[in-house]
Amino acid sequence: MKNYYRILKIDVKAKLKEIKKAYRNLSFQLHPDVNSSESASDEFSEVSEAYYVLKDAVRRRKYDFLLAKSVSDRKAPNWEQKVNRAADMGRKRGYEYAEKPIEKLKKKYSFEWDFWGVLLEFVVNLLFA
Repeated sequence: MKNYYRILKIDVKAKLKEIKKAYRNLSFQLHPDVNSSESASDEFSEVSEAYYVLKDAVRRRKYDFLLAKSVSDRKAPNWEQKVNRAADMGRKRGYEYAEKPIEKLKKKYSFEWDFWGVLLEFVVNLLFA
């Protein structure tokens, strides 16, 4: 999956104003009428595509979710081990929330698991990475 934030050279938390500014700067540099290199038109179309997705709040939210999911799919084998390890640590410390193993949570909340799995992985990676 293309990372539109890298294409526009902006931060993931960039505001709409920053996105527009980055798009304008790159479009002036890469426009085929201004830039005569062979790859300029391809790069310009990528920049335009990135701006099209990131300028709209709904499309950006969907893209961010898909981007997070594609990142989580690459790390799928490790995150369950980290969650189970965190649950074991919690049980040792006496926390009640750690009593339910990850498999029971998956069964109980299976329809929501894609979203919450991505969120849970993100939190676990923040804590244990």
